[in-house]
Amino acid sequence: PFHYHRMAVSIYATEFAALVGSSALIVNLVQMYQESFPGIAKVTRDQMIASS
Repeated sequence: PFHYHRMAVSIYATEFAALVGSSALIVNLVQMYQESFPGIAKVTRDQMIASS
């Protein structure tokens, strides 16, 4: 049972790392996009402030 448990944990850890990696990638892309278009960045920031 321990062997399967360890396998499940390692798979879960791998999936989690992939999820975190893709999230970081999306955040980086959004930041690059906003830096390229300051006007859009301002609108996005205003929307985030308004929705919070």
